[in-house]
Amino acid sequence: PAWTLGHLVGAADYGLAVLGKTTLAPEGWAALFNPGTVPDPNRATYPSKAELMGAYEAGHAAFDAAAAALDDARAAAPNPVG
Repeated sequence: PAWTLGHLVGAADYGLAVLGKTTLAPEGWAALFNPGTVPDPNRATYPSKAELMGAYEAGHAAFDAAAAALDDARAAAPNPVG
């Protein structure tokens, strides 16, 4: 579950980047959770549940707000993130 939560934080960051917003995941989390990483069975590898949940909630709230404020021109634009 820790890797999955962290991966979902990364997904929110990707969405924020696509919408031209500042990403929120703590430094170093990409190396733990981005696509291509493999879950580590050692729970100590990952941040605490409180840290993961805080980052998840903050990232998804920021993405929700950014998506709600998205104008039609931006929504129709090509994906700026490669």
